[in-house]
Amino acid sequence: MTRFTDYVKNLPCKTNGYVGQTSGPWKPNPVHGLRTHKRSSIMAPNTGSLIGLVMEFDVFLEEEHLRIEVNEQDIQNGEPFFQQMDRDMDVGRRMGPEYIHDLDITQRCQIVAERLMLAIEARNETLARAMAAYIVWRIPNIRELHIDTSGEPQLTEIVV
Repeated sequence: MTRFTDYVKNLPCKTNGYVGQTSGPWKPNPVHGLRTHKRSSIMAPNTGSLIGLVMEFDVFLEEEHLRIEVNEQDIQNGEPFFQQMDRDMDVGRRMGPEYIHDLDITQRCQIVAERLMLAIEARNETLARAMAAYIVWRIPNIRELHIDTSGEPQLTEIVV
């Protein structure tokens, strides 16, 4: 079993103001009128070169807009952890007023999107990257994720 801490300590990252930034406030996006972070460079360990980008998608949290980047190494390193997450969700989860025993891929990603939102709010870049990688692993063609902030994961919208 892969523990989350084993997975995340292998994630290479050089942050320049992406999810979890610590240097300065979020800035308004002049194009969309939304607030957004600057982008992050994901660096290969000890090489200084960028790792191949697999997917970028937009995350919307009320008025917040983030561009999330997930690279191939995040997905490869996280796959055992993602499989464990799926096994944990195999027993089902409460979504709104109902308990759903057999979650489909969309419902699983809606649950993980809520964890992504909490990681973003806590400025936990490592957890946010892991949750974003899980979503891309399950829905590789995702373009947008509109996360419901009221605590109802079934209201989260996934746009492919």
